[in-house]
Amino acid sequence: STSVETVDGEEFEVVEGSVNRFVRHLLEGDRVERMEAKLLKRCHNHLSKLNKSVDSALMSLNNLQTEIEKAVKTVKEKKSMESLSANVVNTDGTNEKEMENKSSANGIEGSSYYHFDSSGNKITNKWDTFDVEAELAKIDEKD
Repeated sequence: STSVETVDGEEFEVVEGSVNRFVRHLLEGDRVERMEAKLLKRCHNHLSKLNKSVDSALMSLNNLQTEIEKAVKTVKEKKSMESLSANVVNTDGTNEKEMENKSSANGIEGSSYYHFDSSGNKITNKWDTFDVEAELAKIDEKD
């Protein structure tokens, strides 16, 4: 059976049970919208957490890169100093490398700290042949 209803001046044909179907449809739509809203909120929360994790990882990578750059700079400086040190010529004509070899022959590999070996023999080092007066004369000539 059908009937005609007027709402706001418009007439609508109402079929028995159609109102119930319409209300069920609206309620079902509400339920789907609520589920979609919950899913969107969960997705947003997961994306926020992921974004924070990515930011944290980027900060860690930047810190690591800075540390690596410092280490590379230190290694380069050390190599440069070793290169300069190896080219220093003492007054007896020996250079740093030769002095290290002499120390090795005395049993202590390149030692500038130990002055005597385990037998009590003095170890030759670069300062044994360094002529202070000659170096001072060189400086005085420059002035």
